[in-house]
Amino acid sequence: AYEASSRAKLTLRPTNPSPPYDNIILLIVMFSLFAAVSTMGAVAVFAIIKPVPWYSPRHVIPLCGMIFNNALSGVSLALDILFTELQSKRETIELMISFGADAWTATRPSFRSVLATALKPQINSMSVIGLVAIPGMMTGQVLSGASPTRA
Repeated sequence: AYEASSRAKLTLRPTNPSPPYDNIILLIVMFSLFAAVSTMGAVAVFAIIKPVPWYSPRHVIPLCGMIFNNALSGVSLALDILFTELQSKRETIELMISFGADAWTATRPSFRSVLATALKPQINSMSVIGLVAIPGMMTGQVLSGASPTRA
């Protein structure tokens, strides 16, 4: 979480930083990663895999590691793009706020472009999984000595 929050080139800091607001981005990133990994990990372990015992490290550690890796990649990319986008459109956002728009309305176009851009790598990897990753895993199992019917 610290790595994802520190990757951004810009940070949200008030002009007069005080200790409670100094690491607000780090706290938001930590909470979002914890919520994503624990929710998706619980669904995968309890609803899909159902290992016995449920806390089997053979299943839980690799699964939660993969979920954490994907979530961290998305969050760090989104933060980097968000801060760059907000900095480049600062004058437009301030103008909209000065004309009476609330902060959410003024920054909504930036959030939409950040969401679309941050999800592209995940969508691309899901579209390729059947063409490259699954046959690659099967080839690896065959090369390691597994029978082709079992691989």
